Amino acid sequence: MVLVSCNPATLARDLSLLLGSSSSSSSSSSSSSSSSSSSSSSQDGSIGQARPPPFRLASVQAVDLFPHTDHVETVAVLERL
Repeated sequence: MVLVSCNPATLARDLSLLLGSSSSSSSSSSSSSSSSSSSSSSQDGSIGQARPPPFRLASVQAVDLFPHTDHVETVAVLERL
């Protein structure tokens, strides 16, 4: 999977979810991350049990599409496990 982002905060959030890292998602208080985690744990009944990560980060590359500005795109390549 190729993930392209122009916002480092949302890239970190999305990679945390896809890579199975719960440290940053547990400290987040956004309603979208808490509702998605509660719905997934209630569906399979494995509350408190960690699942293996569904993806592995293969590479990350910054791409400067807008020279002489602070904007940068980030391309992350993920491999399914």
